[in-house]
Amino acid sequence: MAETGEITWIKRRYEEGDLADAWYVLVATTDTTANAAASAEAERTRTWCVRSDDAEAATAWTPATGRDAGVTVAVLTGHDPRRSAAVRDAIVEGLRDGSIAAPTHRSRTPSSPWWAAAPATRT
Repeated sequence: MAETGEITWIKRRYEEGDLADAWYVLVATTDTTANAAASAEAERTRTWCVRSDDAEAATAWTPATGRDAGVTVAVLTGHDPRRSAAVRDAIVEGLRDGSIAAPTHRSRTPSSPWWAAAPATRT
């Protein structure tokens, strides 16, 4: 995203105030102290915060997503991201190997337009 200009990325350590004007934050560093500080700022400012290192300390969770056969799967099991990923992987694998069906269309019976089904009004 930074390479395409969708976001501006400045590589540096977290600083208090970095979350100003944010409504959703994804904290995903290997520095647990920085993660905790960012999470605390998010809590104070009532900002949704996903923590990659500690789902129990998060106030939001991101689903594990996968795609196959024209289907997007999003799995959220609560506070257990590894379980979400495992369930997502099982579903996507089922789509790939055909053990889970994913019809590409549904048959529909054409319905009458509402005005054709409305009772006639007498004047």
